[in-house]
Amino acid sequence: MAGKRKSSAVASKHGDTKNEGSTRLAKSRQKLVMAKEKFRQNGYCVLEGLLEERQLEALRRECSEVVNTAYHRLQTQCAKNGAGPVPSDWVVRNHGCVFQVPLAEVGGVDYPSSSSEYRLARTAAMQGKSVERQVVLDTLFNGALRDIMEYLLGGAAWLYNEQFIVKPPNCSRSEFKWHKDNTGCQDDSVDYRPYLSMWCALDDMHEENGTLYVRPYPLPMCATLATSVHLGLSEDSIHRVASSGYPDPSTLNGADDGGVPLTLNAGSVVIISDRVLHCSTGNLSAAPRRVWMPQFSNGPLLRRKVDNATKTTRIMPVALAVPLRELQSEFDLDHNQ
Repeated sequence: MAGKRKSSAVASKHGDTKNEGSTRLAKSRQKLVMAKEKFRQNGYCVLEGLLEERQLEALRRECSEVVNTAYHRLQTQCAKNGAGPVPSDWVVRNHGCVFQVPLAEVGGVDYPSSSSEYRLARTAAMQGKSVERQVVLDTLFNGALRDIMEYLLGGAAWLYNEQFIVKPPNCSRSEFKWHKDNTGCQDDSVDYRPYLSMWCALDDMHEENGTLYVRPYPLPMCATLATSVHLGLSEDSIHRVASSGYPDPSTLNGADDGGVPLTLNAGSVVIISDRVLHCSTGNLSAAPRRVWMPQFSNGPLLRRKVDNATKTTRIMPVALAVPLRELQSEFDLDHNQ
């Protein structure tokens, strides 16, 4: 009898664990559905606490490595050209506060378009500890992140870009004016695809240190948005309709002109459509303000480049063009070696 009671207790415990797991999964799905609704309505959504502390620490170390590498490269260049020391405002003047990853060109490839090319390019750019690199790669390509991207894009997700955004302390010039991310992809030479940015806070973000300001999709478009969903339009069509009532960014006067400041804890993530208007103010605090921002599209963005001498057309990616699922499977295999 005692053995039966013990077996019943174990079975009950396993049942409780299974129920708890099902409850967490249901809550996660509910949060994701709510996030997608906000994303459609406003052009952005906030996922609080998405990054864990170990992920934040690995990303902060990589950020420091990328910035230090850029500094030493500029230092060498200044010495070679006899230009004197690196200017104190080099982060803003030379980089506009944006540091691309990967930085390396490997084997004559301008833009990695496969998992192997991306691995080589990123490894060549990042010389830190392999354990830290793997944490970042796991953060970038794990199942949960990939599923979020595919869910919001309405299909397969491709890595389009990866960068750190660093605002130096006490620097009012580190502001970003009102803009849309897709501005450079609207000419006829680009086969446009919608993409979104994951604006990942590596530090606590507030108005003093230059947090993100977003201008939600125009309110009069909400009724049209509901109609778009009802008609079964594509995700890109929904966002194109919802964003069509924006004013010209050049007519906006500063971040307070319709902007919503986002106060965020480190580890929170803002997902932004490439069609949404956003900006940020300068960093007036005494500490750097760091952001990791990978960007994802629902397919490769390609640019047609005509060679006038040979009268031929070359088609190449605008930036990265790497399918997430291909990368996911390869990095999973690494853990089994």
